[in-house]
Amino acid sequence: LALALLAAATGRPASEPTVTLNPFVISGGADDSYAPTETLSGTRLKSPVKDVPSALSIISADMLSDLGALNFNDVLDFLPSTARYQSNEGDVDNNGQRTGNPYTVRGFRSDSLTTNFFTALTPIDAYNTSRFTFTRGPNSILFGNGSLSGVSSATTKRAQTNRSLEAVQLSVGSWRNYRATLDVNRPLSKNAALRLASVWGDSDGWRMKDSDRRKAAFLTGTLRPFRDTEIRLEGEYGTNS
Repeated sequence: LALALLAAATGRPASEPTVTLNPFVISGGADDSYAPTETLSGTRLKSPVKDVPSALSIISADMLSDLGALNFNDVLDFLPSTARYQSNEGDVDNNGQRTGNPYTVRGFRSDSLTTNFFTALTPIDAYNTSRFTFTRGPNSILFGNGSLSGVSSATTKRAQTNRSLEAVQLSVGSWRNYRATLDVNRPLSKNAALRLASVWGDSDGWRMKDSDRRKAAFLTGTLRPFRDTEIRLEGEYGTNS
């Protein structure tokens, strides 16, 4: 009787199936603010940030854009107890700077960099990133390999089946710094979509031979062949010098 009354009040049949949310996927709307409310970094399942006991910071796509952050290193200065890695007496040859993008958390060196929870083998750039998550302290090694100081994870952009998107960004800075990015999302049907992101950058520093050349393209696709199955593929190709 209660279900029948509810159906009559809402205009929906009482037998309407229950919508089940995927525990391994963060919804797109959860990133549309300075304070995202959901994360996978705490338990590897979708959890409210307020329920995660670990000390973590999430940098959303909106915040990346407003900070003008172009890559992983540009974000470090805005995090608590975190700094870019600097050479010290134990690293006189500055080898640390050549092994990814190491940084320090609470005074300890960390080079645990991941993309979608897999070890990052390419430079982490904002052009194909939807959020950065930084976990501090020993709680960060509860799941998988990690550093005692902390772990960082970049979440790549995903093809969305519910909307089209076109975005172009151009920037010019000191020391002949030029950069252009393109982001295009196209739904192919209600169950398939493609997304392309690309970047071109050319900059010089204030020191001789301190240059950065970046060309890359990132392509990702989403396919839902069945109601409870989603397949995502992505690939990146580019050069960095």
